[in-house]
Amino acid sequence: MPLQLLTSEEDLRSSKMRVLRITTLGEAEELEMGRGEIATATRLKLRDLRVLDTKFMRSRMPIILPRQSALIVSLEHVKVIVMHNYVWVFDPWNPAARSMANSLRGRIETSYPHRSTPFEFLVLEETLDSVCDVLDRRLHTLSAAIATTLEAVNEDVNERNLARLLPLKNSLASFDVQVHEVRSAIQDLLENDEDLAAMYLTTKAMTGQPQEVTKHDEAEVLLEEYLKQVEEITNELRELHRNIEATEAVINIELSHTRNRIMRLDLILTTATFSVSLGAFGAGLFGMNLVSHMEDHPSAFYIVAGAFIA
Repeated sequence: MPLQLLTSEEDLRSSKMRVLRITTLGEAEELEMGRGEIATATRLKLRDLRVLDTKFMRSRMPIILPRQSALIVSLEHVKVIVMHNYVWVFDPWNPAARSMANSLRGRIETSYPHRSTPFEFLVLEETLDSVCDVLDRRLHTLSAAIATTLEAVNEDVNERNLARLLPLKNSLASFDVQVHEVRSAIQDLLENDEDLAAMYLTTKAMTGQPQEVTKHDEAEVLLEEYLKQVEEITNELRELHRNIEATEAVINIELSHTRNRIMRLDLILTTATFSVSLGAFGAGLFGMNLVSHMEDHPSAFYIVAGAFIA
């Protein structure tokens, strides 16, 4: 029996997605559209929308994709399609995405009509600012929890404090991976001149020609500013890792010292037990009701007792 596709192309085109469309004037409209309708409206291919659809694993990977008519941004809670005259915000039910959209509308309305920055860069700046703000808040929350736990562990190394440290260490490792992926998404874009030039959507819409590959200073400066912020977060995460490693080293030293004390005590007890057992062996041996002719010797008792005591 031939295998059947679980999801046909028609199903993918018709599957609905909730989006918030914001214009260059800051006007917003919440819509529920099929993937095919969104692809047609944004002049993108269906496969490009996979990075924005939470049903696909790829949507969890931070990425910034410049296309001919749009800029696709999927970073943490931010999933948007930026065009020269619209921005499509996906998952508007997400509180973080909704907050970013409201802040973006305020920035758009404030900058209009004396706007010197292209619309797409205005949106990109707001999205990157929102992502960095969320990462920074997560860092401070995690940092405070780790500092409190490390202080408790340094004061008293016990099972309860160590149990609190382990999940925090795992959370730190997971968060480190997230920050690294965001950093890589920005850095990969910075290293590609063609993609940087493709970000100038307003220029292409107004002139009908793409931006020259060598002229992308504004986009580069914008991305480098936020790359610097992400790298600062990365440096603070390294410091937290070092603090945990230093505390673990101290714990290992204390545990080694405790083990040595226990081994020394065990050795003393073993020696004492052997000595007592040896004396008991002698007493038992000579206490047996057997004739050995040593009992008639005048100094036998003192010789045997002295030997066992020595």
